[in-house]
Amino acid sequence: MIPLKASPMNCESIPMGAPQDRQAGETPSGRADGASATLRVIGAAILVPCFAILAVGAALTPDARGYGTHEQLGLPACGFLARTGWPCPSCGLTTSVTNTVHGHIVTAFWVQPFGVVLCAALALFGVVGLAQLVSGKDIVGKLRPAIWWVWLVIGTFLAGWGFELARRMSM
Repeated sequence: MIPLKASPMNCESIPMGAPQDRQAGETPSGRADGASATLRVIGAAILVPCFAILAVGAALTPDARGYGTHEQLGLPACGFLARTGWPCPSCGLTTSVTNTVHGHIVTAFWVQPFGVVLCAALALFGVVGLAQLVSGKDIVGKLRPAIWWVWLVIGTFLAGWGFELARRMSM
């Protein structure tokens, strides 16, 4: 028998994943640098608005009326509430988010339950965006967004408005 000599052409002499096996511009994970950069940009695009909304909530002071906190941002008072005397579907949402960020969860839920849910979702997606930004891996894609997510958000939003209407009727 003739012993095999290791040569550059002998695949058995090169361990899998070695730098020689990679294509130009490819990372150790096998993903092209461009794909990783794109995933990081997507992570940042999710992280920044989520944490920005939470930061704005932290900077505001919750309005004691349970609505109107958005007026601190220079926005007008709710026209629907002024015309009808009834809250619009998003009345109290900024106040609820602000209360949640300030740690007043019960008050936030009482003002507008959807605000508590929204804060939790913003924090969760902000962390997911941060993880994708740091790792360069497709974490958002693994969540598998589906149409039922949209219906869940709409249903929860309307349930929050229903809770708010019921609370005002009982006053």
